[in-house]
Amino acid sequence: MRSSVIKNNSMQINPSLGQKNKDSTFTNNLKKGFFISPLNFREIISNRSMIIFGGHGSGKTTLYQHFIDHDGPGDNYPRYLIVEWHFSPLQTNQLTGIAAVGEQIRQIFGGCAESLFTYLTRYPNCFEELSPVNKKRVIWFLHSFILDDLSLQAEFLLEEHPQANEVLQTIINAPIQNVLSLPAPEQRIMRTLVGMIQALGFEGIWVIVDGLEVWAKADSKMLINNLNNFFSALPLFEDQQFCYKLFAPTGLEPFFLKARGLASWRVTTCRLSWEQSTLVQLVEQHLSSATGQPNFGLANLCRSEKLLPWLERIGGDSPREWLDQIKPLLSYYLDKNLQTPVDEKTWRRLRRNHPPRLHINPDKQQIIVGARQISLDKLPIKYFKILCYLYQHNDEIVSRSKLYYLIYRGLETSPRVATDKYYEAPKEYEGIMSNAVYKLRKAIEPDPKHPTLLITKRGYGLKLQVRW
Repeated sequence: MRSSVIKNNSMQINPSLGQKNKDSTFTNNLKKGFFISPLNFREIISNRSMIIFGGHGSGKTTLYQHFIDHDGPGDNYPRYLIVEWHFSPLQTNQLTGIAAVGEQIRQIFGGCAESLFTYLTRYPNCFEELSPVNKKRVIWFLHSFILDDLSLQAEFLLEEHPQANEVLQTIINAPIQNVLSLPAPEQRIMRTLVGMIQALGFEGIWVIVDGLEVWAKADSKMLINNLNNFFSALPLFEDQQFCYKLFAPTGLEPFFLKARGLASWRVTTCRLSWEQSTLVQLVEQHLSSATGQPNFGLANLCRSEKLLPWLERIGGDSPREWLDQIKPLLSYYLDKNLQTPVDEKTWRRLRRNHPPRLHINPDKQQIIVGARQISLDKLPIKYFKILCYLYQHNDEIVSRSKLYYLIYRGLETSPRVATDKYYEAPKEYEGIMSNAVYKLRKAIEPDPKHPTLLITKRGYGLKLQVRW
């Protein structure tokens, strides 16, 4: 559990990029990467509990980390104590109803106590400046709700913040006065906590949750059951100074929308989305940083006019996929110490060695190339089965005859000679297989004339290039 301060403000843009879209666009060096704010950033940072949906590579984790790490510019903005809640369905799996909600509330208050304790360690003067009444409340809350041993936690924190020793010793050793008799109603505890936080100069508290993908893959039914209990708990959502920001994969959206309590005003939902111009800005700032050249744009990297359509077709609205497709070009440019843009022929070779990510789910009949989901409306089911076979045997070169007999015709074995049952001469099914390859490339390839995924190995067969 970590703590930080976030300030609700108009985000600043690197001066070299101008001041366009100042309120809706923010780029910042973040752990050797870049943070980019979505179109609905103002909605996300509003004082409301919210579920933020995003697909693979959409920037959920970066936005989550931004909330934890980022201190906005200036001092005249509302501030929030950020509390990471590592939601664990296993801890409440055997509980139902009030008991499950009670355990969730215990986890949340424990997280608040740990974040508050960490904050006071970093900024001990904040505790010293509190009134005697609020000092008493802080000491009571920390001793009552922190989930770890307070003394051991203090020893760990003092390794990085030795200047906080006096304050921590005061908190640990001071007599505990009973501010509220426990168990007390959750609303009263929340109001007491919010009052303490506001005395420290915060506007309120944000409890943020990420990592639900892991639980969704392990046991989505258990996860939804636990979250359903959570969203049904009225006391958790009645205080606007106590907000929840849950980052969830888009695959869980239908389940969330059915959860009790979510249909009311207490919790809103939104999807992360970005404008193309913002994604271009993100990429170009990344390029400028990597090359050390201000205002280094896509045209400086590659002279092909097809680069931007390629990024749009593969990357969609995923910052991760846009940056992934730029990677081989940028590496080549830097390794060769070029002074002029990469030519289109070289770029074609580079992208063939670095194809888009490809994911196929045969059960759901789903194909994803980069961040783009492929429509199967015009793709015959037999062709899809051929693609699935190649996907499952991506480490092999598969002959066209094998694909024709085993997949297209559905035989158990491939006849080899004219006397074998079901044997056909290659010229008899050559047209069928050529059409299958043409249709598959048209469906999945960003540039079907220059394939990077479904590759022909002359004299041997076909290979599907899969990069995980």
